[in-house]
Order: sequence, then structure tokens, then C-alpha cells
Amino acid sequence: MVDKRGSAAKRNERKRGGRTDGPVPSWKEGVFEMFRGGASVEAVMETTTRTEGTVRKYLGEFIARERPASVSAWVADDLYERIAGAVDAVGMLRMRPIYEAMDGEVDWTPIGVVVAHLKALEEVQGAASELSAGDG
Repeated sequence: MVDKRGSAAKRNERKRGGRTDGPVPSWKEGVFEMFRGGASVEAVMETTTRTEGTVRKYLGEFIARERPASVSAWVADDLYERIAGAVDAVGMLRMRPIYEAMDGEVDWTPIGVVVAHLKALEEVQGAASELSAGDG
């Protein structure tokens, strides 16, 4: 008997940008190394011959796994702040409300990068809060 819940969980995991636990496959590690060096989505596309959507997914996974202090290699600081402001106003459960809050003037890629980064920062802050709560 096939556990359909497991299949649904895997589909949902893929929609969220892949696993963020466990080892990174060796072929993807090369992509992550490019991102660590600040490579643009376009540069990774050219090197890997992957589509923009695939590389954006890899970037989101990289941000979720590595939790970089900054994503300024992919989104300018002023644009980051504008997107973060829209996220404060409408939340980050879905990207369309963020896009609409910005009157459609901002491309989906920087919105996705900022949302991935904000989620990663939330996880870091949550883990830090749990650690400090255990100290008491």
C-alpha cells in the first residue's frame, strides 16, 4: 500500500523550494558555491543551462539552508527594504499580495528572494529564542 500522505508531503516540499535538511547533492553543491560567491541568477543559468525558474528555486533553497546575513548580491538594499515593508503590510504567506502591494512594479524574483530571506531570518530568531528560553 502506498502512503499518499508521503507523496503529498514531497509535493508540498518541492513547492516550498526543496528540502532544507539533509545533505546537499553534489551537483547542487556547485550551484550553491556559485551563490556563495555572489553569482547572479543569470550567471548560474548560463553556467548550468538550467531555466530561470529552476535557478530561482535553487536560490530560494540556498537562502533557506545557508541563511546568509545579506542577500544584497541578488536584491539591492533599498529594494529589499521596500519589499520588506510590503511584507509587513500584507504578510508573506503568499507572494501575490506582496506583488500587488507594490503595484506590480517589482519583479517576482526579488520578491521571492526577500521572502525566502525573511523566512530564514525568522527561523534563526525562533531558534535563538528557544535557546535563550532554555537558559532560564
